Amino acid sequence: MATDTEKQWKCSECNEISLETALLIAPNPFDETDTIGGCPLCLAVEGFIEICDEPGCEGQATRGYPTKDGSHGGYRRTCYRHYDRKR
Repeated sequence: MATDTEKQWKCSECNEISLETALLIAPNPFDETDTIGGCPLCLAVEGFIEICDEPGCEGQATRGYPTKDGSHGGYRRTCYRHYDRKR
């Protein structure tokens, strides 16, 4: 999986793509044991879609597989197009 400094999320409200480290994180006002995330552009709460970790791709990450060389934190999260079927 892409490391937290590389993982990207798309806001379902404004379509802004942000690195995980740029998301706004705050305590959940309804559950003190939980946190919520917000979009740094439109400030919408929750509603994020994980993006494929292939550079330049904005497809939704729906598949994953371990990497042979340890890249991407040892695990890739990709869209259907970039899923490695030969692994």
